[in-house]
Amino acid sequence: MMCLSRKMTTLAAGLLTVAGLTAADPVTTPVEWVRHPRVKVSADGVLTLSGKRTDLAGKPFKLDADKTYRFRMEIRRTPGAAPAKCYIGNWSIKGGARMQPQQVMAVRQTEAALVEEAKAGDKVITISRPKVWANNFKTKRWGVVFDIKADGGDLPNSTYNAIQAAVVGKDTLKLTLAAPLKKTYPAGTATRFHSTGDGMYGGWKGKVVPEEWTAIEWEVSGIAESGNLVSKWWHGSDAGALRVNANFDRDSSLEIRNATVTVQD
Repeated sequence: MMCLSRKMTTLAAGLLTVAGLTAADPVTTPVEWVRHPRVKVSADGVLTLSGKRTDLAGKPFKLDADKTYRFRMEIRRTPGAAPAKCYIGNWSIKGGARMQPQQVMAVRQTEAALVEEAKAGDKVITISRPKVWANNFKTKRWGVVFDIKADGGDLPNSTYNAIQAAVVGKDTLKLTLAAPLKKTYPAGTATRFHSTGDGMYGGWKGKVVPEEWTAIEWEVSGIAESGNLVSKWWHGSDAGALRVNANFDRDSSLEIRNATVTVQD
């Protein structure tokens, strides 16, 4: 059964408690939902998320990479409400920070280095030409990240800066960035191209929710080497959380009931 905690007044205050499970048998936990200004709960535990882009998340739970997390719930669009798309899945979290796709979507064989110092405030930088380059970098939504590690230990990397233009030389690339650099990087700083994409929506992704109750479930297990997978926690994750991004494209109303998470070996 679902409940809306009266003690919690902010989104980050809490959602699931699944940390520290040691039992070999699967353990199923009801989802405890957190107070949200556009979320109401009925006496029988049905949650109603109203308004455009009501993005509900919860307190992170500690991950055990050796366990499988199975999420289940039933959803429907409130009868008579406008048809709206919805996204349901998870957050991958490291050190309390929710990861964004561009932080983990490393493009292979694009490692390079700054040819000269790039100062805070600069929008034009020069890097050595990597093994892989794509002239349709805008279509691919490439950006550059800094201070990379060859083994991917820098992921999630929060330095992504989208590329607006590129001048391709024999041995170098002169890149114009979307935003000024926030810090100075010395010559020789290791770089890599990243792309960006969708969030971790393994339960429901960008479809209109029907007016009939619809059961959904999905599993997440293990840690990905890189990329924005929906079936694995993203690289570097030490915690996870459930996420419901309701009524994404218009003002509508989404209902949820019987939400649970099962943790098993």
